[in-house]
Amino acid sequence: MKVFFTASYRGVNNHSSTYKKIYSIISDLGHTHLSNRVIQNDISTLLQTNEEEMAKIYKESVQAVKNCDICIVEVSVHSMSAGYLIDRALESGKPVIVLHPSGKEPYFFSGIKNDRLHIWEYTDDDLKVVVGQAIDDTRDQMDVRFNFFVSPKIVNYLDWISKKKRMPRAVYLRRLIEIDMKAIPEYE
Repeated sequence: MKVFFTASYRGVNNHSSTYKKIYSIISDLGHTHLSNRVIQNDISTLLQTNEEEMAKIYKESVQAVKNCDICIVEVSVHSMSAGYLIDRALESGKPVIVLHPSGKEPYFFSGIKNDRLHIWEYTDDDLKVVVGQAIDDTRDQMDVRFNFFVSPKIVNYLDWISKKKRMPRAVYLRRLIEIDMKAIPEYE
């Protein structure tokens, strides 16, 4: 499975061992990382990057969210960029695992009502078990690719609605199906 793991760059200096441990656990479980940037950089390196390099980091991160099966974010250090990537992942229909140290609940994320957001508490002693269990529990929510043919008229409509509502065509179709599922009482 393709995993995008990230965390706050500001936390790298104080939490790099935890970040590296999570990164290794994901690899040891047989999953493929789409980025290793969070374990290779620190805040001083990031602050020294120029505008062009920052644009590259942004594009790589957004692309990793698009390409991942699951997004995993460690949130012990507050980060607007991590929050933004979590939001992008959820908007794209990706399951997101938010990891936080015991006793440091991420209250902001606790307010998000989305079935694809999973918040997991960990300690240094149970981190491997927690990450493995979180991935196993979240695996059921991964999207399954479903291709079908539509007429050019429908494609034009989907393109128009995508621009109008500023959402991918697949997200729009998923939402229509979810509305229909809720409206039919016989469906369980």
